[in-house]
Amino acid sequence: MSTDPQDAGGDVNLAPPSHAMRYVVIAVLVVVAIGAFWIYNGAATKKDDKQLVKFHTFLKTYMDKCNAPSFPAAQMEPIENDYLTSPGIQAEVDKQLAALNAGGSCADVVAKMRTADLTLPAPGAAQ
Repeated sequence: MSTDPQDAGGDVNLAPPSHAMRYVVIAVLVVVAIGAFWIYNGAATKKDDKQLVKFHTFLKTYMDKCNAPSFPAAQMEPIENDYLTSPGIQAEVDKQLAALNAGGSCADVVAKMRTADLTLPAPGAAQ
């Protein structure tokens, strides 16, 4: 009997090690990552939808009270993205919605929104 720790007594396994467990772990991690992304994306979309309700309420109020035309459909997505990514625009929308509901001037609302980097369609003749 050999005292050499490297000597396995003749039973040497020369086959490559099995990597099945590694592939199972990788597959589980990929599934978990996709699931986490899906959950995060769903939560972010719900939050965006809630914020957009307020923005659309402001736009509808502005269009109704100021006899203004609506934005062209092609412009709505970039404008909504600007609103969602700018706390300054969101705060100004809140202020100007309150101003419109209190009977504020349409020209003042347009000017204030322009300073927040959101250009509204010009009010119509009947204000």
